[in-house]
Amino acid sequence: MSTTPDTSDAIAELAAACKVLGEPRRLRILRFLLEAPDTLCGCELSDILGVPDYQISRDLSALRGAGLVRDRGRSGTWVHYEPVPDAPQHLGRLLALVRETPLAADDARRFELRYGLRAQVGCVLGPGHPDVTAAFVAAGVEPPKA
Repeated sequence: MSTTPDTSDAIAELAAACKVLGEPRRLRILRFLLEAPDTLCGCELSDILGVPDYQISRDLSALRGAGLVRDRGRSGTWVHYEPVPDAPQHLGRLLALVRETPLAADDARRFELRYGLRAQVGCVLGPGHPDVTAAFVAAGVEPPKA
């Protein structure tokens, strides 16, 4: 069986993507991005996951390097991310598989709460914004740690 350079490249890209997604938090981040009707910024992901901004930034950088997400632009200080819309077929099939994976109930609730605050709060630098905390507490969900 012979291979073409394109096949070798696709296998290398797929292997890199699988390696990046071997970290469960990165897989969850990608799943949130696939769930969002629009982009998400790092601060929103930080609130949803209760993880510091710097860690989310590292995870997004790894996902971007693997060709799974892209930054769709800045809004002031904040960078907005989305899944790569025109991913090659082998990565597109991987994205479809991730999209089909159900969100854990707690993840779905935290995503719904934080995304729902977008119009009110917008982007904030990390967990702990009073409006975000109040919304999580009112919903009976543990708020993101400041």
